[in-house]
Amino acid sequence: MSDEPRLVIVSNRGPAEFERTGDGQRILRRGGGGLVTALSGLVAHRGALWIASAMTDEDVAVSREAAGDPVAVELDGVDYEVLLVESDPTAYDRFYNVIANPILWFIQHYLWDLSNAPDIRQAELDAWELGYKVVNADIAAAVIDQISEESSPVVMLQDYHLYTAPRTIRHILRQARKAVWWRAASSPRPR
Repeated sequence: MSDEPRLVIVSNRGPAEFERTGDGQRILRRGGGGLVTALSGLVAHRGALWIASAMTDEDVAVSREAAGDPVAVELDGVDYEVLLVESDPTAYDRFYNVIANPILWFIQHYLWDLSNAPDIRQAELDAWELGYKVVNADIAAAVIDQISEESSPVVMLQDYHLYTAPRTIRHILRQARKAVWWRAASSPRPR
């Protein structure tokens, strides 16, 4: 076992995506996007737990079958430990299709300016509260569940999909540490 702290990669899109073929066979595909390509070498040499959203119906099925535990997958010669996080479908739609991609993607890539700014209405405000923050809380809860017993994990959260998750994670960890300290401080001392 390595003395290195556990590496946890957290992103909306993970390294693996599950689908069903026409004849009902489950297949595994490499997740889309450049992040998987960028971090595959790191995972191949160090290993990591990758926490990501369950994006397809089959991802959801795998997530439910695993009951909150990571699953081992192999893609292109790299072994991954993947934890797929299921969110409410309506919340996920708001998160992804109302906030992350049509608004935050443009902000993240400096494509909004004074003449071309997003039009934030009640629908976007609702999507932020009932979608974006909900999915981020789901991801944060999965991270907390996986690292709460770790002494010093290294957690990498990726880009605009997860802006609110780090604060939630820090807050919950601080509260847990305070509770442990309080229990220890208030325990009767041996005489």
